[in-house]
Amino acid sequence: MKIIIDLQGLQREGNRRRGIGRYCLEFTKALINYYPENEYILFTNSALCDLRHDFCDELNNKKLNLVYFECPIVGDINQSYVGIYSKLWLSTQLRSYSLSIINADIILITSFFDGFRDNTLVSHDSSFKLPPIVSIVYDFIPLVHADQYLNFDPEYKLFYLEKIKELSKLDGLLTISESSRKEASQYLEINPEVIFNISSACDEKKFLPSNSKPNLDEKSLGSFILYCGAIDPRKNLYRLIDAYASLPLDLIVKHKLVLTGPYTNEESLLVKEWMISFGLPPEYIVFLGFVEDFELADLYRSCHLFVFPSLHEGFGLPVLEAMISGAPVIASNLTSLPELIGNQNFLFDPYDPKDISSLIYKSLTNKEFYHSICNNSKERSKRFSWKYTCKTSIKSFEKVLKRNNNFSIKKQIDDNDLKQIKYNILKNNLFKSPFVKLSKKSSSQYLGAIASAISIIHNQSNKIQLMRRVKNKENLTWHIEGPFDSSYSLAILNRNYALAMDKLGQNVLLFSTEGPGDYEPNPKFLDQNPLVNKLYQNSINAKDRFFICSRNLYPPRVIDTDGVVNLLHAYGWEESEFPQQWVVEFNTYLQGITVMSKFVKKILIDNGVKIPITVSGLGLDHIDKLEAEYAINIKLKEYKILHVSSCFERKGIDTLLKAYGQAFNIHDNVTLIIKTFPNPHNKVNQILEELKKNNCLFPHVVIILDEYSDKQLKGLYLQSNLLVAPSRGEGFGLPIGEAMRLGIPVITTGWGGQLDFVNNKNSWLIDYKFMPSESHFALDQSYWADPCVNHLCELLLEVFNSSDIEIKSKTIAAREITSSLTWEAAAKKNIDFVQNQIGIYDNSSIKLGCISTWNSKCGIASYSKNLLKNFNEEVIVFSPFDEVSSSEDNIQVIPSWDLGKSSNCQNLIKEISSHNINWVLIQFNYGFFDFSDLSDLIFNLKRKSKNIIILLHSTKDPENNNSKLLFNLKKALQNCARVLVHSIEDLNRLKKLNIIDNACLFPHGIVDYEPNKVNHYPLKRINKIITISTFGFCLPNKGFPELIEAVRLLRDRGLDVKLVILSAIYSDDYYWVYEDLVRLVSELRLKDYVSIDNRYLNTNEILENLSLCDCLVFPYQSSNESSSASVRTGLATLKPTFVTPLDIFDDVSDLVTYLPGFSPREIANTLFEFFDNSNNGSTNLKIDSNKIFQLIKMRRFSKVSNRLIDMIKSLEINKSI
Repeated sequence: MKIIIDLQGLQREGNRRRGIGRYCLEFTKALINYYPENEYILFTNSALCDLRHDFCDELNNKKLNLVYFECPIVGDINQSYVGIYSKLWLSTQLRSYSLSIINADIILITSFFDGFRDNTLVSHDSSFKLPPIVSIVYDFIPLVHADQYLNFDPEYKLFYLEKIKELSKLDGLLTISESSRKEASQYLEINPEVIFNISSACDEKKFLPSNSKPNLDEKSLGSFILYCGAIDPRKNLYRLIDAYASLPLDLIVKHKLVLTGPYTNEESLLVKEWMISFGLPPEYIVFLGFVEDFELADLYRSCHLFVFPSLHEGFGLPVLEAMISGAPVIASNLTSLPELIGNQNFLFDPYDPKDISSLIYKSLTNKEFYHSICNNSKERSKRFSWKYTCKTSIKSFEKVLKRNNNFSIKKQIDDNDLKQIKYNILKNNLFKSPFVKLSKKSSSQYLGAIASAISIIHNQSNKIQLMRRVKNKENLTWHIEGPFDSSYSLAILNRNYALAMDKLGQNVLLFSTEGPGDYEPNPKFLDQNPLVNKLYQNSINAKDRFFICSRNLYPPRVIDTDGVVNLLHAYGWEESEFPQQWVVEFNTYLQGITVMSKFVKKILIDNGVKIPITVSGLGLDHIDKLEAEYAINIKLKEYKILHVSSCFERKGIDTLLKAYGQAFNIHDNVTLIIKTFPNPHNKVNQILEELKKNNCLFPHVVIILDEYSDKQLKGLYLQSNLLVAPSRGEGFGLPIGEAMRLGIPVITTGWGGQLDFVNNKNSWLIDYKFMPSESHFALDQSYWADPCVNHLCELLLEVFNSSDIEIKSKTIAAREITSSLTWEAAAKKNIDFVQNQIGIYDNSSIKLGCISTWNSKCGIASYSKNLLKNFNEEVIVFSPFDEVSSSEDNIQVIPSWDLGKSSNCQNLIKEISSHNINWVLIQFNYGFFDFSDLSDLIFNLKRKSKNIIILLHSTKDPENNNSKLLFNLKKALQNCARVLVHSIEDLNRLKKLNIIDNACLFPHGIVDYEPNKVNHYPLKRINKIITISTFGFCLPNKGFPELIEAVRLLRDRGLDVKLVILSAIYSDDYYWVYEDLVRLVSELRLKDYVSIDNRYLNTNEILENLSLCDCLVFPYQSSNESSSASVRTGLATLKPTFVTPLDIFDDVSDLVTYLPGFSPREIANTLFEFFDNSNNGSTNLKIDSNKIFQLIKMRRFSKVSNRLIDMIKSLEINKSI
């Protein structure tokens, strides 16, 4: 059976902490558990809370046929409840369309009466002819008690009565008690035969009696009577308190009344007024408010008596929970409660406080009666189970289906045909709307929202179709798209991939296309390759509308992919950054990517590609079948070193030639063969000529630019003694793998995609250092590995002088590891990826916790606030104990650890676990943590399956403190999902600790700020005062004295300049720094020209002040930090910014202008040149202001935050792939 479960009853915030939400969650989980053979679509509303975390275990269980479907709505449908063509109407159309194309057998709605003044939507349009719809009905309390719930609010009354009409039109109702079933039959115009009592249950694991000690303050509660519920009149708490107050004083003193529920302050005050009116002292009633389930279970287990005086219930879940927990329970004798309690002796008249009081008195004073209550709870609770409820529900579904003639007669219509039929209905309905019919500018957003929503719906329905086909073991049709008809590396990849897919029995259609568009393949190539031609011919008359579109082309055009599933296969990339436009397109149009190597996968994840990504590798066996041809006619020396590449700068040809020139000379019996091809980035001849100019004994080099066939290239490999690939970045390294498979020794860089099959046992690895990438992509903050020339020189000589036995030991190992790299193996991984991974990619859920300072005057606290304020999901910040707790928007702050002290581990773990955090972001500062404690924390969180990202704000170890060495954290850091740093030098420091695979360069972030005025360079200054500003804590290393002296020098040279220093006192220990600055200003007679503000200003105040200046100067004299938050705040103003030559500014080196040194004169000379006092205001300083402004905007916190969010989502999605 294919069952859609509409879970808005759980999504709605008002329900989540009530019985309805609890019922929805536990019933759905139980149904999936007891009937796993069914297909379940968890149908949710995109405007309400995400439920993936609630169903994490089920969604990630590949044995289940389970899909999470998030139906889009358009805008805030709460803006209007009625009216054709409203947002409510439009969202109803989209909801109905979604439900119709899923092609399910039955639809179950978990809560029907929601949607008043919120975005819940359970209505549908009958024109879509949906499957039978059944709803759970909890009660009809508003209808029965209309004076309390309907008559005072005409708008709600209209809404509710309309829902009653809709409910009567459904195909079936599931009630949670016999009492509710009778009410449905009484109040609804519906056939009683389609109203089914499925009863209820609760999570026994939470509430069964436990041997563990309750987590309660027993001394303060003592022996107590418990009430759990709300305070609205129906719950009858007023009469319960009246009855309690009527008990003898000795019983009141001995048994307090404990109240727990979601009480507002006004409700608590109301209860206190009742207590006063009944003469009850305040100490005898305890308000606990809302408690978590585990606390509630302890209360049930510990109470002496549980009393439930409700006037009307649909079921009465607290009664069952209490009974299962072992609590003795007495309750009202109305509606559903007698069904639970059973024995009339344990029921009272809820309208009679004396009757309530009498039964409480008897329960507290008659031991035999009390024991009979306890036994009754134990026995009655056994009658209610989710197993029974689920069994009854399934039988009810079957009866409904039988009545609708759909149970035995399965739909024969194809999913794609069904989608087209329902899409036509949707179009017809939408074209009735004036917003669609009229091409007005005002309707563009409306139309855009519709298009986006339909795309989202189709993507999700495609996933369901895929799941069904995989389950039925149907062969899938693959459209393999890209170049395939040349010796181009992508063409080799695509055709071998397609042939392997065909060999594995897949239905393969081969399409010729490239980044710019489609093209006709080379006829000569097709004639020479009949197997490839057959696959191409398959594509000409393709008719299957259900296919997987799998591409590899350059540039990676994906916006026109039109498969049911759209992929990139065996994708490659070579440097750390990835074009953000491509990231957006991949996330929007693709459902998955297979990549050449783990290296490529990491790059895509780090850049925020948040779809499934798996490593398929590449095949190397194509070279086995080739018969080698030897095309080279040039005379070569005996020992031949081969390099095969495009000779782009990334390929390291400059490094190779330098090392080769150091290792050998013209007299050595060695030839370097460079097989390349002409291209705009190929500078090999110029590099070689330049080296020869400086070295008249440069060794022999042969450059081959001719196009070689695959057979000729194999011959070249076999003629060579060694292949060298000193690349700065490789996605895979096909020539490396091909050489290894042929038994040719290999030297290559120790960083890149080749490390999937290259290691020190089968090759020689070149040491390297991370450096900024200089590729033609010019990506902001991208880096790659620069291989060490001297080390390559050593390795060339080592291999050259090695014995045959030493060489053979590595080449045998190389052949062994590359033997498994076949195209068939790569194709199998792609098939498995589609069948087992694509369907669950959006089932992941994130609940983030951040360990950081927050409510304190601290740079990292400011950083965390700027970083996290852009998160849409809930974030819990675990701050130091000396900070106050707070809650703002989606961020809750909980003090949980001691700043700078040990023994932080256990309390943090407890807090993180109790809030169900699955991702932890740790903001690291050397002074925050005891390193042993931090290491224990990371390992303990790891053992509890928590994922950890640590952001190192500095990697420079403090001097003379061995307890604060990063080396002490090495193993802990290696166990983090990511170690984020702000500069390339940080990466190089981590490399020395062998923290490489999980390290990531992460932009620091610049405050989002739009200044009113931007100064473009050069500045014209004619008889106008120039204002220079700086800011940062008032510390000795900030260089403020030098800047003040520079101002004196500028004024002495006739420049009318003023200086504003915003410098808060760091602590009382450094107040002397401020005093020295004031004294210096006085000594230099600059009181009228230098102002020092030592207040702690918030970020907005700082920005407003800095935006008034003409330029910023950060004259730091020294620093142990990896990056400067102050300079980034300054850059947000888009003002010209000058800094001293320290590596703390390395990661903003392209955004600032460096001063030549640190002295007052060097500072003054540069500023004087910048503020040239001539009439034309020209300057010799070359500053590209437009480029700087664009880069600053790209690094704003809003961008950086989104990247972190997407990185975490991608890590979560891909952690098990």
